Amino acid sequence: MLFPNATIIVFIISFLIFMMLLNEIFLKPVGEAIEARNRKIAAGLEASKGSRDEIRALTEEYEKRLAATREEAQTVISTAVTSAQTVRNKELGAMKDRARKRLDESREQLQSEKTVLIDNLVSEEAQLVSQIVGKVLNDPSKSVEVNSESVKQALEGAV
Repeated sequence: MLFPNATIIVFIISFLIFMMLLNEIFLKPVGEAIEARNRKIAAGLEASKGSRDEIRALTEEYEKRLAATREEAQTVISTAVTSAQTVRNKELGAMKDRARKRLDESREQLQSEKTVLIDNLVSEEAQLVSQIVGKVLNDPSKSVEVNSESVKQALEGAV
């Protein structure tokens, strides 16, 4: 009495058939989908690693180009500053020379005007001194000889 009922055999056979069908219909496609997904994930991971390496290389290249550009810009700026300072110094020197020349010309002009004025004042002052001496001595008819060089020196000393 091993097999009291034939339904057990039918259940076992139907269970095995169900398992084979389940395996063929559900488990294999799901397993294949999981494998495909794992392959896709692995491919994406490899692609991202490659992209990361490429981005690192591009970043390094960009940083090198940026450093070279900065260095070139600094060189251009230094050159521009140097040339601007040179131009500034030349212009400043030229302006100083023009100012010095104008100052010297003005001094010469003032000196010549001073000399002319002093020469004009010498005769007037000599006449005034003569009149003052006459009034001090109470004799307006008496004329006093005034040295014009002394008057000129006195006027130059006063100015």
